[in-house]
Amino acid sequence: MLLTSIILAAGNSTRMGRDKALMKIEGIAAVDMITNKLQEFSSKIIIVTGANHQNLEEHLLNQNVEFVNNPQPEQGMFSSLKLALKVDAISAYYLIHLIDQPFIAQDTYQTLVSAIDDHHQLFLPVLISQNRTGHPLIVSPQVGGRILKADVSENLRTIIQSLPENIIKRIPVNDPNILDNINTPEQLKDKLTEIGI
Repeated sequence: MLLTSIILAAGNSTRMGRDKALMKIEGIAAVDMITNKLQEFSSKIIIVTGANHQNLEEHLLNQNVEFVNNPQPEQGMFSSLKLALKVDAISAYYLIHLIDQPFIAQDTYQTLVSAIDDHHQLFLPVLISQNRTGHPLIVSPQVGGRILKADVSENLRTIIQSLPENIIKRIPVNDPNILDNINTPEQLKDKLTEIGI
């Protein structure tokens, strides 16, 4: 089974005040925290960049990753996802990862990847303690094709809501980080305090 991991990192990080992909956490850039964990499970890693493309490509120069630049990141994350899928020509399962979730546990990726089967097309992590769905998620080539054909004005949520329930697999995890969105310095500070850094 081929698994391509797509990291959506094209946003302007306006609320953070600096590029979230390159912000350092205990001396390690957020994008490195994510790619280091994904390498074990990924046949390929695609990072979608925006105005930060030069800095990100220079930072990851010697890493085994591919880049796709979104020239219009203001169109939203869905436009970045469509660009990545177009480049990869829908040849694999896809793990869709947000750049503002660098704290996802290694075990969570393992649990998600291990849950892939031939009977489902969408694999969603669910935090057991709150029964809430989070990210990252995994889609089949069929769902990837549906995303690629969708209009850029749509979003991933509408695609998910349009899928029949019998092809969706919800995977219980104990990782509260699947619900995080680290968008501001305050949120980052609170997260670091929470995990004791």
